Amino acid sequence: MYTVLKENSDMYFAPDKTGLTHERSLLVFVPDLDLNGAQTALFNLLRLFTESGYGPVIVSPADGAFRKKYTGEGYHVFIRNNAATSRTLRDHFSGYDLVLLNSSSVQPYAFCFINKEVPVFWWIHETREQLERTQQIPNPLLLGDNFHILCVSPKVSEGIHESFGAESDLLSPPIPDKKALSPLPLTDRVRFFMPAAYTPIKGQDILLDAVSSLPPEYIERSEFILCGYRLPACSKYYEDIKKLAAALPNVHMLDELDAEEMLKEYEKADCIVAPSRVDSLNSTVAEAMMCRRLVLVSSDAGISAYLKDCVNGFIFTNKDELFKRLLLIISDVGSLQPIADRGRVCYEELFTPPVVAETLRLLLKKYC
Repeated sequence: MYTVLKENSDMYFAPDKTGLTHERSLLVFVPDLDLNGAQTALFNLLRLFTESGYGPVIVSPADGAFRKKYTGEGYHVFIRNNAATSRTLRDHFSGYDLVLLNSSSVQPYAFCFINKEVPVFWWIHETREQLERTQQIPNPLLLGDNFHILCVSPKVSEGIHESFGAESDLLSPPIPDKKALSPLPLTDRVRFFMPAAYTPIKGQDILLDAVSSLPPEYIERSEFILCGYRLPACSKYYEDIKKLAAALPNVHMLDELDAEEMLKEYEKADCIVAPSRVDSLNSTVAEAMMCRRLVLVSSDAGISAYLKDCVNGFIFTNKDELFKRLLLIISDVGSLQPIADRGRVCYEELFTPPVVAETLRLLLKKYC
């Protein structure tokens, strides 16, 4: 049975639900408790862990708005500002059946469990380029036999192998099915939607550069909607995108949207665009596929590994290809529903909770 010494935490938040019992215990380390896509992906995955009999306990170095969702789900939450460097961390959080490290940003926690008896799942979200830039993950081959690297996409798995020569297992983020199955809207203007944080990595400037080159008749027949979180470190980039958007009559910027508002935007859109420079997966594309929407994706986005151009989505590798795909979609959107439908099948085969739950079941059987 696991034990937690609450007096050794800077803050402790009890679960809102009480009386919950689980066969096994799961200790989860997260880099923060902010509201973001990675946190939502973890939240959905933890629900599958609870269905498998695990009771999660969350440890973070900083508090945040997502904490209430965890306590509302029945999880204990501990804020430990010094947890990453504490030599007694294993004494404070001991007796767990499994440890889950979420993303490479929790690297300091990993050293507390090297060559220990407890199995450790390290769920990596970052690409090879991101890992090499931040150097936030040690060589997995040196961590010990109790460590098991899990990757959100083939792109991440390939990066782990290229950087370290290490093998990993694939564990996609589960994306709950909203059953949003209406066909493409097919209104007078083809509506493109790009939900993403305003950062050069996501590539809003790449999209707007292509849009600015569209012939006048195509500009009149299309509209592009941008929304996303404004990162403080990328404030200049946001202002630059704002200026570019203001110069284009068919581009509009929205504030950050919550989950329900996002779903409504998916429903109103014909195509979701992801012109990423670097992206481990891009779950908003999978959500769009869930909604039977067309997807237009950079080959640098991890989810492109699951797509075949002009079959279940559209892929581009450079500005010229993006420009041509925009022309194609605007011209022929009325005939493209079969591509969106095949995208929906791709979502069903890879990202539905039952599919991911089966993958998780096999991983737990293999390593625990």
